[in-house]
Amino acid sequence: MYHRSQLFLDAVRDTYLIQQIDTPTRYMQWQNPHILDLLFTTENNMISNAECHAEFGLSNYVIITYNLQVSSQNQKKSEPRFRYQKDESEFWNWIEKLI
Repeated sequence: MYHRSQLFLDAVRDTYLIQQIDTPTRYMQWQNPHILDLLFTTENNMISNAECHAEFGLSNYVIITYNLQVSSQNQKKSEPRFRYQKDESEFWNWIEKLI
């Protein structure tokens, strides 16, 4: 049986996700810094200028900022629309064709 962490890593690999954070995001005194924050994308150029800034208040975590590049595509799907009228014969004819 797989360990949960291995299942997670397999899912990330199998879906071709890209980890965008590559610098440590948690610092503890007398310990090695660790990358604890995960920022996955499906394309390498979706994130730019990812930076880790100074620790936040008394926390041992850093602040991460980045620019997210997105594109919008407005595509209308053509779906059948019903026009409800007093005479619903067109509607029932359409239903009969489906059956």
